[in-house]
Amino acid sequence: MTTLQKMRAYTYTTHGSPASVLHLATDHPAPSSPTATQILVKVAYASLNPVDYKLLTSSLARPIVKKPCIPASDFSGVVVEAGAESGFKTNDHVYGKQSAAKFIRGSSGSLAGIFPCKYLLVESVQVVLKPNTTSFVDAASFSLAGLTALQTWKAGKLAEGARVLIVGASGGVGTFAVQIAKAKKAYVVAVCSGANAALVKSLGADEVIDYAKHPRLVEYLVSLNKPFDLVFDVVGKDDSLYYQSHRFLAPEKPFLFIATDIGVSSLASEAMKRVLPGFLGGGKRPYILVYLQETPLDFKEFDQLVRDKKVKAVIDSVWEFEDAVGAFEKLMKGHAKGKIIVKVAGDL
Repeated sequence: MTTLQKMRAYTYTTHGSPASVLHLATDHPAPSSPTATQILVKVAYASLNPVDYKLLTSSLARPIVKKPCIPASDFSGVVVEAGAESGFKTNDHVYGKQSAAKFIRGSSGSLAGIFPCKYLLVESVQVVLKPNTTSFVDAASFSLAGLTALQTWKAGKLAEGARVLIVGASGGVGTFAVQIAKAKKAYVVAVCSGANAALVKSLGADEVIDYAKHPRLVEYLVSLNKPFDLVFDVVGKDDSLYYQSHRFLAPEKPFLFIATDIGVSSLASEAMKRVLPGFLGGGKRPYILVYLQETPLDFKEFDQLVRDKKVKAVIDSVWEFEDAVGAFEKLMKGHAKGKIIVKVAGDL
């Protein structure tokens, strides 16, 4: 039976920039003992995702996120106490993500700790065993970005031999999207910066397009005269890419996008893409907006890709726990190469 009382944790009670609203508390209530289906994890590392800072900064998140809230959802660590029906045992090495529902109720994210150990209470269906050959740092990077990439390809019904375009291929989701598409035997054309071209090529991309060399990306894609079967826009900063996608995306083939921004203008833009017919200026290809589903079967499928060495982590940087605000600020700049990791307890 765990007897934790107080712990240190990054919390926020209002919305704004990480530097202005994140507070490292030393007396945050520690997790209770797990229920039958939960496990208590000593967190080794946490990884950050764009949704983490968007929940911090967006005023639209105020009504849905109960305060105080601890940011970040992805983690790796060691089980210190397991519920009787969890399927795990003490000392299991695991990785996973905290449920989105926990943030709405104001519960722990993964940037939480108790001196000198750090703990997280999580439902067992949100966790899998870490492969012995995978480091805690790498494992922390997998869950949200990897599942998002996998579920997006599933939504688009990715098939063997498909010719796919990935816009934003060198970030957290993008690096996994490239690898999963290649694991499914697709032909991958990836868009990223020239500085990241070698990385993306090493992940399996068949062709890499440097967006700086082709600022009129739509026109360049049209000039290739090879229609795509799927387009996965990870970035979502150029609406014309969708509205002009009929020029480089095969008939009836979908344009895939992931739900990332939390703002009035972005929500309105997404609504227009989904409902405005082509003859009124809307897009002429199916538009699929993908929201991450917390599906245990998908988690196991992604984990099998890791174990089969078809997917590996790409780590941009590792930050000390006390420097988590700096990690958030780097993420917000939008040029991370793979995932940004925060050291919590460290290697265990």
